[in-house]
Amino acid sequence: MSDDKPPTPPTAGSGAGSPPKAPAQQCTTCTVTLSPKDIKICGANKTKEVTATGTPGGGSFAFGSGDTAVATVTGNANKGTIKSKGQGKTAIKVTYNAPGCSPCTDTVDVKVCTCTPKGGGGRYYAYARKNVAKVTGIKAKIKTRYGKVCCEDEGCNTDTGYHVVYANSSNGGLWAQTGWGRERTGGSAAIKKYRYAEMNGGAYKVNYDTANAPADGSTHEYKCELDKATGKWSFSYDGTAWENFADNSWKNKTGNVAQWVGEIYNKEDDMPGTSGDKCKFSECQYREDGKSFADAGILAGDMVSDSATEWGAEHVSGTEFNIWDKNPLQ
Repeated sequence: MSDDKPPTPPTAGSGAGSPPKAPAQQCTTCTVTLSPKDIKICGANKTKEVTATGTPGGGSFAFGSGDTAVATVTGNANKGTIKSKGQGKTAIKVTYNAPGCSPCTDTVDVKVCTCTPKGGGGRYYAYARKNVAKVTGIKAKIKTRYGKVCCEDEGCNTDTGYHVVYANSSNGGLWAQTGWGRERTGGSAAIKKYRYAEMNGGAYKVNYDTANAPADGSTHEYKCELDKATGKWSFSYDGTAWENFADNSWKNKTGNVAQWVGEIYNKEDDMPGTSGDKCKFSECQYREDGKSFADAGILAGDMVSDSATEWGAEHVSGTEFNIWDKNPLQ
């Protein structure tokens, strides 16, 4: 029988007999995807939702907007609610934080379009104006430069939107004008082009002639003339009469303003023309009662734009000027 003592059991923490430590957690690749990708919103204070999917599971999502003046976003788990604020484009971003991984991100593009009419039933203008006594005729050659109306590309808006370009004579609430336009009538997504004749007297009369709308880039002469004895306005296009309206309110009256005008309904509608291809007015003339047509004599001081940062109005000569949109819809 041996006198050797039994071995001493190892003490705790000496390493011998200690259970193995769990290995550090290894990160698999972090991915996150937002859906849908391209988001278009018509109008302010409207909402759309995006969904984020992240791997590996068990992480958290944080949402943000690149431009909160265009759209904001609030998150609830993997859902983001986008709220439109104003016209423009921005990116909505999600950041996914998964356990053991570096954060990963994804973005979606958001385009917000708005249609903002001028308060009080007004319109926005870029034009040339002359105060002239006893106007009985007005004319000009005008280049056709169709642009876009608000929310046209999104196809989700049925608000009224238009741009029209014309030669006009007015006297208070009486007016007559002729030119061309492009318009979406409220309640419909359809957009029409036309030449038109318009008169306001005791009654309002207009002919939107869509069958003979001028081609983009083409130049035509627009003219309207008053027979004050009968109160009848006659309208011609490239020298050919095509419409007339008579109204007793125009009998023995004449216009007291001659103007050549670009007009839009919404701030976001394109004023006709771009910096590289402007809407050109040329051979601007008016006729005073009992006289022949004479050159307009437009001066630089006769040019008007409702916003010099938005719409150009450029004097060229006494009979010629240009208008254009400085920030056209893309």
